Amino acid sequence: MVHLRGLSRQTLVCLENGTLSDLGVNRVGQVMAVLGLDSPKLDT
Repeated sequence: MVHLRGLSRQTLVCLENGTLSDLGVNRVGQVMAVLGLDSPKLDT
């Protein structure tokens, strides 16, 4: 399922281990989508 959202297995492993050095907004949104969570709407 992770590959369907454009996340690599390595990204997920690093996230789970707490060793991911750069987690951008796009990746956060992708992870949330994999988990079935909605990302909050930001006011600009």
